[in-house]
Amino acid sequence: MLCKPSIFKLLLVSFISALFSFNADAKDTEQLNAKYKKLADGPSAELVKNKLREAFGGEEALQGLRSFEAKLTISVPQEPTKSSRSFYSFARKTIAKQDADGSLSMLKGQHAIKLVNENVIRLSRKEVKSLAGNMKLNFFYLLRNKHLKLIGPLDIAEHPNESWWIFKLRKTQSPPIGVDLKSGQIRKLLFDDGSYVVESNYQKVSCGLNWPLNFTVFKGNSVQLQGEFSDIRINQSPSFETPLWFYP
Repeated sequence: MLCKPSIFKLLLVSFISALFSFNADAKDTEQLNAKYKKLADGPSAELVKNKLREAFGGEEALQGLRSFEAKLTISVPQEPTKSSRSFYSFARKTIAKQDADGSLSMLKGQHAIKLVNENVIRLSRKEVKSLAGNMKLNFFYLLRNKHLKLIGPLDIAEHPNESWWIFKLRKTQSPPIGVDLKSGQIRKLLFDDGSYVVESNYQKVSCGLNWPLNFTVFKGNSVQLQGEFSDIRINQSPSFETPLWFYP
């Protein structure tokens, strides 16, 4: 018997699809400039980049960051909460995600598999793209990279309290990101459909680094989805068991 997908799944898929529609499939900056007009004046990209890096812990702490792991708990109104753990090794370029059911998805080089009850399943191209995009749009991953470019400031009248920029790292482009110029913290992410993410509760996590522990997805004034990061581990091996080829 086929069941209709839950509201949680529909919202989560919509949120993820909106996020990764800005990833490697985005064309070049000319299209973005046509959609999001630049302001005539404003802070320089270098100034904003420096403020961002300081807000997340500073250049030295970011360059010392080799891996990041966190538990993410997602809740949707009137739906049960869902949790997963993600591990990114920036140094080794490996990614693993463990879902609540115990299934483990892993990417490393030519390896792209999911372990489900000791069965090995090949990840689809869509799943590979989603996992890779999770790391490529991670704030730490972006800010520690010396090739990061900021495009802006953008004219987004609906959200006047932030300075808006698009982050570009090689073929990866972010959605418009709203920065609080006073603190240097990322406050919002804006999607094509008008929904947006509010980042909050920045805390020191480890090794001098700061991270927003909470985010909320809004559509207008309505809360669509809430996320909370916990048990953040910096520069440690995965907390879950992985094959030797993944993290020797």
